[in-house]
Amino acid sequence: MRVITRTLAATAGLALALSLTACGSSPSPTPGAGASTSAAAQTTAPADPTPEAEPGAGALTAETLIDTMVETMSSATGYRYGSTAVTAEGTVTYDGVVQIDDGVLSMSIHTEAPGTTMDVVVIDRTIYMNLGEASEGKFVVADLDRALAEIPGFPDFGAIMDVRKSFEHLDGSILDVQQIGPEDVDGEPATRYAVTIDTAKQVEAIATTMGGSVAELIETMSLPPALTSDYWIDARNRPLKQVGTIAGTTTTSTWSDWDSPSIVVEAPPADQISDIDPFGPSDQ
Repeated sequence: MRVITRTLAATAGLALALSLTACGSSPSPTPGAGASTSAAAQTTAPADPTPEAEPGAGALTAETLIDTMVETMSSATGYRYGSTAVTAEGTVTYDGVVQIDDGVLSMSIHTEAPGTTMDVVVIDRTIYMNLGEASEGKFVVADLDRALAEIPGFPDFGAIMDVRKSFEHLDGSILDVQQIGPEDVDGEPATRYAVTIDTAKQVEAIATTMGGSVAELIETMSLPPALTSDYWIDARNRPLKQVGTIAGTTTTSTWSDWDSPSIVVEAPPADQISDIDPFGPSDQ
């Protein structure tokens, strides 16, 4: 196997593992800390909207969480994304931006992990990958759909970075939503929720979207039947922060600069493009 493919495959596993932490568990709130809004124990009246809330906004429930948030985010033009995963082997960080034009997602992300640094840009289903020494410090260019088809375990970075898909994966798997209360995230007012999901149902949804390689990866992990993550949601029903733990890895994800005109994704300049063919012979 060519060196660049080995590097991509290793990085793919890292990206896939990190994508799964969106369903991670965090300590559930103590009884009385918040109002349960599960299907079995839903409050009859949602909380009053905060002063910053959109008209008609209120407490999200197990029935309304996904549809409400996906509908709100469907009109987004972009956002900044950050994620830090603390593992026994070290810390993994993602830092990037997502631009959305007529529903089409472009993204640029920088990833650091023990022994691995990578920059990825995706525009119009073309992926640019700077893999450090493996790509001679330049960006290797590939057709994303071909890479997904021909490189085992290669992740669809667009799907991983698409916050809408992250929440769509939760559809049908939510067991309980508990409103904990108002909290600020970097100065932005938000409401904190504890969201408990059926692990098996979410794993099935993720595997359907991201392929069999994800299912194989999940099979190596010991997951409990249910997991709880904490989410901080702003007054417009957009995520600002998520914290969860899965298989000993604690992950904190943030979303910011929603709809900011400063969010622009551009292809790397020509002098940073490598002539390496990622699908070429093993001596490349």
